[in-house]
Amino acid sequence: MLDDLKEEGIVNKVGGRFKLSTLIQKRMVALNTGAKPLIDARGLPDKLAIVIQEILQDKIYLDTSGEVQTKNQTTMANLPGAYPGLPGSTPPAPGSTAKQASDYFERHPHCQPDTSPEQYQGRLLAGPALACHGRSRPDNESFLLPQQELLLMRRLVFRSLLAAVALVAGATAATAQDWVTIKGQVVFPADKKIPERKKLDISQDKEHCSKDGDILDQSVIVDAKTRGVKNVVVYLRPDNTDPKSEFPKDKIHPDDAKRKAAEVVIDQPCCMFIKRITVARVGDTIVVKNPAPVAHNFFWDSGNNGAYNQTVTKQDSWKMPEALKKENPPIQFKCTIHPWMSGYVRVFDHPYYAVTDENGNFEIKNAPAGKYRIVYWHENGVKGGAAGRFGEQIDIKGPVLDLKKVDFDVSPK
Repeated sequence: MLDDLKEEGIVNKVGGRFKLSTLIQKRMVALNTGAKPLIDARGLPDKLAIVIQEILQDKIYLDTSGEVQTKNQTTMANLPGAYPGLPGSTPPAPGSTAKQASDYFERHPHCQPDTSPEQYQGRLLAGPALACHGRSRPDNESFLLPQQELLLMRRLVFRSLLAAVALVAGATAATAQDWVTIKGQVVFPADKKIPERKKLDISQDKEHCSKDGDILDQSVIVDAKTRGVKNVVVYLRPDNTDPKSEFPKDKIHPDDAKRKAAEVVIDQPCCMFIKRITVARVGDTIVVKNPAPVAHNFFWDSGNNGAYNQTVTKQDSWKMPEALKKENPPIQFKCTIHPWMSGYVRVFDHPYYAVTDENGNFEIKNAPAGKYRIVYWHENGVKGGAAGRFGEQIDIKGPVLDLKKVDFDVSPK
């Protein structure tokens, strides 16, 4: 039953969690005061389970005024037996003969007179639950519950409301805890010297390429203060050592289904690729821009995503003709006109990846709770060597998982 409430389908069917709670509450009141189930209730543990099944089977819903309706548009309050005076009995309706009314009241001697049948009709229209619950007679007296019965009913309604709200709230909380934000930082080991970024030899188009000063090597970038390592790709994979294993589709956050394929831009404004480390999804398309006053070349050779050797003239761009397909190994791209220019693309078929920033920080949102593996990849190798390609085991728990700093020596091998 709780699993049913966790499903977004039942929430969407009713029109939101508030409406779901309201519908459950009102229908529980009806069942607790004698209404008959609209489905086969055999085998169901309690009335709440009955209500859930009535919703799932499209037997009940809320109309625009917030009243419970059945599929044939009949108001639940007006269904026979929806709010009987006593279980198995029907209070006298307006227009009943004196003999019919007297017979009814004789069978229920605890009824007390205090209003007329016309006033009873008004109470019936206002709410049959208040019209006659065991205190009624067809003379000039009202049909009100005895004080103890009224108090008991109020308690019953209140408990039903609390149960419905608690279950819906609990389902929401449980759903939220199924998805986790993972945060971490990749740092260069404290016992090792940070690699020096050397000046590159600019052998082509020097006037343009050196206009902003020397160009430094970008293969290893470590922040001197935080020792954070930039451009490490961090991603999740299944908890196994099968290189062909795919991330389970049912463990991907539902919001990801709304994602549309994107154009992933690789720019080269001044003789260096931006971004040097590019991540993309299956179905995305690579667009190579060249806003520079000199021509560039885009050389790309891959296993599943073709081979290209495309000249991109000055202040122009080129779009890869086919969308990206799944490819596990990194794909290197280069500019053959400017040989120091290179970079890598990683293509994923799931959303659980990130690239570390200048301080080595990363964040992966809406990761599924459970046991998985986390991989740290840099263009100079994988953390843990050959075995590291399968990642390190990780137990993802929410709502936020702050990982310890991860030492990763990304020095050129």
